[in-house]
Amino acid sequence: MKKFLIAFGLIAGLGVLVAKTTFLSYARTAFTIVKEEASDAVSTSFELKRVQLEIAQLDRDMEGQIKPLAELKAALVQLERDIERQQISLADQRVALKNRVAELQKQESHYVFAGKKWTRDQFQLAVERDFESFKRQETHLVTLKKLQEAKQVALDASHEQLEKFQSKKREFTIRLAQLQAEEETLNVARLGSRKPADSRRPSQIEEALQEIERRQQVQRYELEFANQANVSPAFPPAAKTTDLSAISKHLTQGDH
Repeated sequence: MKKFLIAFGLIAGLGVLVAKTTFLSYARTAFTIVKEEASDAVSTSFELKRVQLEIAQLDRDMEGQIKPLAELKAALVQLERDIERQQISLADQRVALKNRVAELQKQESHYVFAGKKWTRDQFQLAVERDFESFKRQETHLVTLKKLQEAKQVALDASHEQLEKFQSKKREFTIRLAQLQAEEETLNVARLGSRKPADSRRPSQIEEALQEIERRQQVQRYELEFANQANVSPAFPPAAKTTDLSAISKHLTQGDH
């Protein structure tokens, strides 16, 4: 009985796993189909406009890179100046230390330096102290040069990235113009391939207009006849008498 329950549990668990896997498969398939159909439902004209706006966004992206690039360039220029000043200072200190070491090598009991009289021990201690400071400045100079190299690499990389952005924008702009021209060509072709309009509709409209005109004409005639009937005299007009003398005169003139 126990083995049966275990087996039943395994089978049930496997069924749930299979059902879950099948459901996820259906879900993924449905999502893919909906996504593809939604993409197909968007017109190419709309997509071209969207891409045009995205290309315009590249300008704002590049503007966001320009300020950090300029700040990095300014920092690099300042660092180069600091290195140059440090090198000049170290060169001067090197010459001064060499001269003081040369003085120490003379084994004098007293030395005069910077307007002050020094014993040999004092002078040697001052030289050693200045030499330690000199070495620290040399180390600092090495650090500055490494920092300079790092900033230069960062500047070159940022500049290269900006140039790639600019190059890509030019490429995208050209491709977009080509696709827009192709879209115009397709629009013209679509006009020629459209189903002809129903020719019966204009005929039906024409018939309706003619019927309206006919009915209005009938109404005008009805009003005209009605008006004529209303203004007719109550008695017929008197008969017109003929002027015989005028007829005789006209005929007599024709004999001459």
